[in-house]
Amino acid sequence: AAVVVIAAVFGVVKLVSGGGGGGGKPAYVYLTGDDELMFLKSLQADGEKAEITDEKSGGVQFSPEGNYIYFSRMKDGSYGDLYRMEIAKIGKEGAEPQKISSEVSYYEFLPEEQLVFLKGSGEDQQLRFFDGSEDYKLAGGVSEFTVNAEATHAYYTEAADGAYTLYRVPLAADGEKEKLVKDANRFLTPLDADPLVYSQSDGEGGSTVYTAVPGG
Repeated sequence: AAVVVIAAVFGVVKLVSGGGGGGGKPAYVYLTGDDELMFLKSLQADGEKAEITDEKSGGVQFSPEGNYIYFSRMKDGSYGDLYRMEIAKIGKEGAEPQKISSEVSYYEFLPEEQLVFLKGSGEDQQLRFFDGSEDYKLAGGVSEFTVNAEATHAYYTEAADGAYTLYRVPLAADGEKEKLVKDANRFLTPLDADPLVYSQSDGEGGSTVYTAVPGG
């Protein structure tokens, strides 16, 4: 079998593939030994190569639509700033990655190149929404969250004194939160379940299980 040199770069440590944008052929990115992020249009010997960023990067993903590459620029081994780069613009003069937000610890893709993500940590952890152009704060003091199957709402919890309050908020710039459950000590179904099953402490070392219909 013939051997093809794909990238004559010292220390290619990770190769990630994804859509080439607009349903085209798969494209690839790779991290060098110095965690620099490079773009590779194909696995052919003469495939186009281009640098996306020369800063230490990680968490590389192609968006589901295949139009963007998302990655984090790491800071002192901690949470990084989240960026994305439009594949069609890679290698073009003046094209730079777009910064989405700083201190992003986790994110999920939504339709149409939108995101929902966690920013910061601990009591200051925020739930935020990126609409493709700007990001907006949905809630603060968030413990965990999930997005419903229709990708219209986020369900999240806030913790205080060992108990959790569950809220629902629209995934929109002007979303207004709605309280669904308070003083839960455990959720026995996903946060967006209908009906929702959860427990509350009875104050004597035990718990009582409840069901609730969100919004009902």
